Amino acid sequence: MDGDGEDAKQVKFSAVPGAVYAMDEASVRCAARLIPEFQHHGDGDNERGDVSSFRVLDLCAAPGGKSGVLSSLMGPGSELISNEMDGERRRRVLDSLRAW
Repeated sequence: MDGDGEDAKQVKFSAVPGAVYAMDEASVRCAARLIPEFQHHGDGDNERGDVSSFRVLDLCAAPGGKSGVLSSLMGPGSELISNEMDGERRRRVLDSLRAW
C-alpha cells in the first residue's frame, strides 16, 4: 500500500436496502440459464400462447436471491415456488423476497 492510502479506498453502496444483492455464482448461473426461455416465449409462442404459463420450482431457495431474480424475470400470472426445508433458512428466503 502506498503512503496516501489509495489501496484502502472504501466502496460506498446505495443506502437503499436491497439495492445491492450479492449472489453465489451457481445461483446466478441458474437464473441466467432461464433468461433465454423467458425471452423466447415472451412473444406468446409457448404452449398456452401467453407469457403467464411459466411455473418455476426453486428447490434450494435460501437465501432467496435466485428466487428474487426469477420472480423479476417472470411475467404476470407466472408461478414461482421457493422451497426451503430448514426453518431458519426459510425465514431468510421470506425476508429476502419481501425486500426484493
